[in-house]
Amino acid sequence: MSETEHVETQVAPEVHVTHQAPLPAQADDLNTPVIAVVGFVSAILTFAIVMGLQAGYHQFANALRTEKVITTQTDQSAAVIAAQKATMNSYGWVDKQAGKVSLPIDRAMQLVVNEYSTKAK
Repeated sequence: MSETEHVETQVAPEVHVTHQAPLPAQADDLNTPVIAVVGFVSAILTFAIVMGLQAGYHQFANALRTEKVITTQTDQSAAVIAAQKATMNSYGWVDKQAGKVSLPIDRAMQLVVNEYSTKAK
C-alpha cells in the first residue's frame, strides 16, 4: 500500500447504508391540524360560555328589576286605589260650612239619573 492509498481510505471510509424504522416524532414537531381544531373548539366554547353568562346576567337583572320596581309600584298603587275606593264608597263632608257632602259614587249616579229623568218629563 502506498501512502496515497492509505490517506484515501482514511478520508473516505466506506459508508454502510442500512434501512432503519422512521424516527418517532420529535418534541419540536408541531401537529398543526390538531392545534387548529383545539383552537377552533376553544373559541366556540368560550363564545358559548360568554353568551350563557350574559343571558344569566340579564335574566337575573330583569328578575331583580321586577322585584324592586314593578312589585313596589303595584303595592303603592294598590294602597292608593284602596284609599280612592274608600273615599268613593263613603259619605262625608267636603266643606261643612258650604254644605257640600261626599256621596258614594253609585248613589251620586243614581241621583243624577233621577234628576235628569224628572227634567226630561
